[in-house]
Amino acid sequence: MNQIMRVWIPLDEKSIAALRAQNSIHAIEGFSLTQQWLAECDEDDPEILEDDLLYESGAHSMAVIVVSVAAVETGISATVQIQQPVSPQDVVAFFARSSLDEDFSWFGPSEIHNFLELVQRQ
Repeated sequence: MNQIMRVWIPLDEKSIAALRAQNSIHAIEGFSLTQQWLAECDEDDPEILEDDLLYESGAHSMAVIVVSVAAVETGISATVQIQQPVSPQDVVAFFARSSLDEDFSWFGPSEIHNFLELVQRQ
């Protein structure tokens, strides 16, 4: 069922270039606090769950965008399918990390230029 949910999307170089050029991206999949994933977790603190999801979605990426969009649970743990292109109005936060640090830096929706500047240096 299609519903509005908060989705963590790992960004690759192509997505970052699209974000820079068009101020939007087209992502097919992301990660969310799905019922299945929540059932698999031993944790129930929302902040810890969201932090876990950030690091899971960013496991193979230096950048993650968090958006509030229409998505459908896939039945595969925390994975969801995104039903529309992601626009600036959908952005909740940006996260980026450097190659020297495992921790992600947080950027608000209006800080896209600072986010892109950090990502570009990687």
